[in-house]
Amino acid sequence: MVLLSACKPRGRRFFAHAILPLVLALLVPVTQAQEEPAYKAGVIVVQFAPDVSIANKAARTELQDFDRRAAGYGVHLIERVYPFLDHVQPTPKTRRNLLALRRTYYVHYTADVLPKEVAADLASAPGVVYAEPVLINRTQVGRGQRVDPNDLLFGDQPELRLLQLPEAWDVVRGEDMSPPVVIAIVELPGSDWRHEDLLSNVWTNANEILGNGIDDDNNGFIDDVHGVNLHNGDDTNNDPFEPGRSGHGTASAGAAGAVTNNGIGVAGAAWNAELMHIRGAYDGILYAAANGADIINASWS
Repeated sequence: MVLLSACKPRGRRFFAHAILPLVLALLVPVTQAQEEPAYKAGVIVVQFAPDVSIANKAARTELQDFDRRAAGYGVHLIERVYPFLDHVQPTPKTRRNLLALRRTYYVHYTADVLPKEVAADLASAPGVVYAEPVLINRTQVGRGQRVDPNDLLFGDQPELRLLQLPEAWDVVRGEDMSPPVVIAIVELPGSDWRHEDLLSNVWTNANEILGNGIDDDNNGFIDDVHGVNLHNGDDTNNDPFEPGRSGHGTASAGAAGAVTNNGIGVAGAAWNAELMHIRGAYDGILYAAANGADIINASWS
């Protein structure tokens, strides 16, 4: 599960702002064939033990066993990965991780040896916490096409082009996700799940029967079919839409998962994700987590 939050935007046009356009990152099908990872040549990352002190941009560590092995690979430069962390003051919660990251170095070598092999060898040297190859982050390539949906207001969503979502939609649009990705829109004012550009992507609690006044799925909520209302003081009315109050929540839902390529409204970043509408705050986050949301959007100011 991913929990994302953002400050409230100030855009005037309905839906014409991006609360959560990065939801697409989780929509690559897990069943899709995975490419072998690629690593940067001639460099690995090494974290040294707390009692090891190494000058930045050195050629040796003064660890006898490590330097002996490193010489065999032509190690010529050992430089810190995060030198700027010297200017960050640790807190009680961050101290351990911060100090560890300060001891993390790029180790550059010249030998024609795969980084995985060099890392595996140097990882076992005394004084080394871990050694790993440097992963090359790659953008998955589709057919090389840009998908421009026919939504009427797509032209008023420049943020989608800036994020290269039309290119991402060439790779994945979430059509074949089973079960589909569920995005929870947690907003104190709620959101309008009946909106014409949201309705087809609404999440449905399949184990709940609408209107019978019974908690059919025994999750503690009555008739929470498309989400829940945790702030209306009525346990029997869990419609997350509050007329006259839900503008921001509806816009947030549209930015994340409006029905895309339907000829109306805007394009949603996630295209085919389901939207779980929640009128709530921290309790809404817990509801979303307990009821199967994969991503939780909390766009609170």
